Amino acid sequence: MKSQGTTIGISFDGFANTRCALETAHAAVAAGVHNLWVAEHMGYREAFVTSMGFRMNDPDVFVVPTAISPYLWQPSPTAMALATLTEVGDAPVGVAIATGNPMFLRESGKDVVKPIRAVGEFAASLRALWTGNAVHREGEFFQLAGARLAFLPPQSLVIYIAAIGPQ
Repeated sequence: MKSQGTTIGISFDGFANTRCALETAHAAVAAGVHNLWVAEHMGYREAFVTSMGFRMNDPDVFVVPTAISPYLWQPSPTAMALATLTEVGDAPVGVAIATGNPMFLRESGKDVVKPIRAVGEFAASLRALWTGNAVHREGEFFQLAGARLAFLPPQSLVIYIAAIGPQ
C-alpha cells in the first residue's frame, strides 16, 4: 500500500496464533500491503516458518524475518532458509539482523558479547553465501570452511540491521 510515495508494511510479533497471522497477512496483502515483517521473539512463533506461510499465500509479497540473532543462528542455515523463501515468488526477501533481547538470550544460555562484531560477521557471511561461491572466513564468531549455497537464489537479499541498547 503506498501513500505519498511511502510503502506500508505490517509487522507480526509472533504472539498471535499462526493461522490468525496467516489470515491477517493475506487480508492485508489483498488490501494493498506489500511488506510483511515477522519478528523472532524467543518462546513464540518462528519467523522463517511464518514467512514461508506468508509467501505461500501471497508469492509476490516482500517478507522480512526480523530480529534474527547471530547468537542463536548460524549463517549457513540462515542463508539456506532465506534462499528457500526466494523460490516461492518473484519479490526479493529480506532479513533484519539484531542481537535480540539480552534477557531472552540469557534464558537460552547466550550472552550478548561484542554485538557490533557479531552482527557484522553474520551479515557479511550471509552476503558472501548468497553468491553461491565457497566461503572461507575465520571470524571471531563465525568460521566457514568452504560453505556455499548449492543453488543461486533467484532474487537479491535485502539486509537490515536493527539495534538495541549499547555496544
